[in-house]
Amino acid sequence: MLSDADIPAAAATAVKARYLNAGQSCVCAKRFIVESTVADEFTDAFVAGVEVLVVGNPAATGTQMGPVARADLRDAIARQVDQSAAKGARVLTGGATMPGPGYPHSTRKHSAHSRRSPSPRTRSTPPGWRTRHGSGSG
Repeated sequence: MLSDADIPAAAATAVKARYLNAGQSCVCAKRFIVESTVADEFTDAFVAGVEVLVVGNPAATGTQMGPVARADLRDAIARQVDQSAAKGARVLTGGATMPGPGYPHSTRKHSAHSRRSPSPRTRSTPPGWRTRHGSGSG
């Protein structure tokens, strides 16, 4: 992402590219290369886009993302988040497994924390889900 890009549009597209099929598609974006002069703006817009995803029962009208396919996949996401945080990554949103049917992993952190990273290597959580009200649904 270069500094002359339409950052809000690019971030909205990046959210769709990352969270397609709950991030389980082999064509989902895994990394975004962003020029340092627009990294904070892009990160803020990306996190904001993730936090408004409507997640729940994939058969329900309005749901934008359902849970991952299996418990082992959800557990692998949780391990990745925990290991990354232990090595210095900042969890900007989400970061915890959620109760509920299916195998949900939260995209929203329910405790107060800074959304700024001490380095330009900021990131969002791996694929996951939440409802509009921050709790799992089926």
